Amino acid sequence: MTQEISPTPVAPPPIWQPKWLISAHVVAIILMGSWLLPATRPLWDALDTVVFRTLNGTLAWGSVWQGFWAIANWRPFDILAGIVILMFLLHWFRSEPRSELGGRLVAFLLFGVVVVTTKVVSFQTIVDIFDYHRPSPTWVFEDTLRLTQLVDWIKTKDASGSSFPGDHALVLVMTTFFFVIHGGRRLGSWAAVAFIPFVLPRLVGGAHWITDILCGAIPLALVGLSWWYATPLYGRVSGFICRTFPGVVTGAARWVGRMPGVR
Repeated sequence: MTQEISPTPVAPPPIWQPKWLISAHVVAIILMGSWLLPATRPLWDALDTVVFRTLNGTLAWGSVWQGFWAIANWRPFDILAGIVILMFLLHWFRSEPRSELGGRLVAFLLFGVVVVTTKVVSFQTIVDIFDYHRPSPTWVFEDTLRLTQLVDWIKTKDASGSSFPGDHALVLVMTTFFFVIHGGRRLGSWAAVAFIPFVLPRLVGGAHWITDILCGAIPLALVGLSWWYATPLYGRVSGFICRTFPGVVTGAARWVGRMPGVR
């Protein structure tokens, strides 16, 4: 490391950003509200059907194609998504100025807490409190191509009794927004492109609807992250950690700075 690491929080600063906060909620309300309203729900249902029929229909292309998507819907395959996230994270860590590495490390660790909190609260609210369980396409349509029936040499996922909202997609969407906020639009755009292949398997296999993502994961991500970043909350919490534990932050950042891909 050529620059001294400073235990200083990285942007955004601890201020209210009403335009961002309001815009995020407006988009979230439009997406989820239009899905809930009886007048507009048929439009989303039609999109669900078209997307599922199109993607699931490709499983008729042959055994090699079926095997590929069976592996992609194999739970250990999610580790690959974690590796891709790690690659983007290391790229962000090594970017200039290197003195911000401590603040970046704190930002990412706090972001992990926000993701878990958003996921737990949203799912407990939707599933437990409202007792809403949306069956996946493979449980709704009878004439579907089931990976569990087509491929018997691997344990794959092609159904869900409670597919809304998309939990897998929620994490990837929030991570994309994280890189947009902290790394800029270019890094965030590349992250979005890289994460798409990890969302497709659930859609092809039929474990999720496209609206589980568009009207579930994205609105929840917008609301959760807007209250974290468009209010003083992130700036104050990260600032408190950096001021209270400067030695821990600097030491951890130096350790991370010695990792391959960062130094």
